[in-house]
Amino acid sequence: MKRLLDIIGALFCLLILCPFLLLIAIGIKIDSKGPVISTSLPAGVPYVNKHGVSGLIVPPGDVDALAAAMKRLLKNGEERERMGKDALERFNREFTSRLMGERVLNIYKEVIHSFSSKRLSISL
Repeated sequence: MKRLLDIIGALFCLLILCPFLLLIAIGIKIDSKGPVISTSLPAGVPYVNKHGVSGLIVPPGDVDALAAAMKRLLKNGEERERMGKDALERFNREFTSRLMGERVLNIYKEVIHSFSSKRLSISL
């Protein structure tokens, strides 16, 4: 069951919710203990990467803002280290494949239960 939840979580992250591709970046950055720089797409990216907490968020297509964010993190080692640590903690608290798998499974259960309840009440 654990393996199934891990697979469902991974597929959910990779195929269904594009903003969760950011989790891959966070996962990669965990090894180097660095924060993530992402764009402020309205599809959930700011929820995954909290500006100033787990990394920095810049407007899409703004090359100057991206360069400034990169320079900021390169120049500020303490801030970079703090954000990297916070990104890892947030990832482990909110976005592991197990947690994501459980959440997806619960969504399916809710949908099935809702469908079953409506179907049962209609047939009565």
